[in-house]
Amino acid sequence: MGKRLAALLVVASLGIVAAGCGGGGGGGGSTSKADYLEQMQALGNQLSSSFSDLGNAKPTDLSSSVALFNDVADALDDAGDKLDSVEPPDEVSDAHQKLVDGAHEAADDFRGLGDQLENAKLSELPQLLSQLNPANLAGFKKMQQAVNELKAKGYDLGELG
Repeated sequence: MGKRLAALLVVASLGIVAAGCGGGGGGGGSTSKADYLEQMQALGNQLSSSFSDLGNAKPTDLSSSVALFNDVADALDDAGDKLDSVEPPDEVSDAHQKLVDGAHEAADDFRGLGDQLENAKLSELPQLLSQLNPANLAGFKKMQQAVNELKAKGYDLGELG
């Protein structure tokens, strides 16, 4: 069950982060739409590779599962930092910043869940595992909202969206 859960979480994380990497808006600027999408596609490819490596992890016990949660959190923080380094066009700066913030919040979500998992009693595991749906995590919700805002403004995320 641990392997399936870890794979599910990493795939879900990858899907949302990769989708987000199709576009966003952080510090505001004069970057053209085409340049922005090009940068975000390149970043999306890098992040896909990182998350693919995590997706191949096969935790064998509770300790290695907690370590995987922390690795996912670190990857999400790294994604947020890389997203923050991209200067978006002014028209999507708010959505981009939401994407950056969402990645960091998702990292915090995963660290918190890892802490809960590490300290959980066996009888608490089913309830804890039910919380692991990325759609229920605040950071992922924020990232999905950002992706939707970008799409609404005509930022075609291609394969990433």
